Amino acid sequence: MSPVVLDASAAVEIILNTVTGQQLKSRVATDDVWVPEHFYIEIAGVFRRMQRNGAITTTHAGEAFTELITLRANRAQVKTLLPAAWAIRANITVADAVYVVLAQQLTAPLVTGDNRLARAPSQALGGIQVISPSG
Repeated sequence: MSPVVLDASAAVEIILNTVTGQQLKSRVATDDVWVPEHFYIEIAGVFRRMQRNGAITTTHAGEAFTELITLRANRAQVKTLLPAAWAIRANITVADAVYVVLAQQLTAPLVTGDNRLARAPSQALGGIQVISPSG
């Protein structure tokens, strides 16, 4: 199977089984999922914030966290991706750039729930295919 890179925004939507998450999940048919190692911290922080703000219950946050830590994905070290991510920081955040660089290195599409990232200038995305809710 061909690899895909899953970003934190898409994973949150998929794990919480939102309409957007269902759309993204239906467009990704592979077991060869890749994430940078900071992916888990990003998402755990989102679940914490959502629970504290009342967007999800404590129980739902715990279930989502369990799903996160049992998610089957290949992990890439961030340190090796940072130099290339830093080079494209003018148009996207360094955190987003790490996902883009990983997708470039794997010649894989990037699955994102972040429409702003999906609409980033093509030079920032380096020709990778972006799978997002908007297209």
